[in-house]
Amino acid sequence: RPMGRNSSGVRAIRLRKGDEAVTMDIAVEGEKLLLVSEKGLGKRTPISLFRQQTRGGLGTKAYKVTSRSGKVAAARIINDEDEREHHLRLQKALSALPENYREIIYLFYYENLSYEEIQAIQGFSNIKSARNLLYKAVNSVRKLITLFFLVLAFCQ
Repeated sequence: RPMGRNSSGVRAIRLRKGDEAVTMDIAVEGEKLLLVSEKGLGKRTPISLFRQQTRGGLGTKAYKVTSRSGKVAAARIINDEDEREHHLRLQKALSALPENYREIIYLFYYENLSYEEIQAIQGFSNIKSARNLLYKAVNSVRKLITLFFLVLAFCQ
């Protein structure tokens, strides 16, 4: 017997060759789309900036994939309450970083000190040591944030 629309489903989105759907969610006005890349970069975009799609549409580009950013690893709809809760969880997770990582991140990004100034404060023998420590600290944060948002996106 022939199948009708009720039994076969309706096309939600049409994907081009090489495209893939990362997730699907329902959004309401005032919420935001949170995207997290494989390399730890994140982007929050208000839902109001996206145009509404019809059945079988091609979607809207929300994230530019580059070698620096990597592909989108997770996507989730969030609201203001989620953001406050997630901010507190992230602060707690960042506090678990080794003290020397937290300190060099603070000096470089919050106090805007140069490598030379950090070298003098930290007592490093050369500038390369300050750069290496900052590089390791930032990579640790990047991994922590990626893991944090991936768990967040898949567990809620």
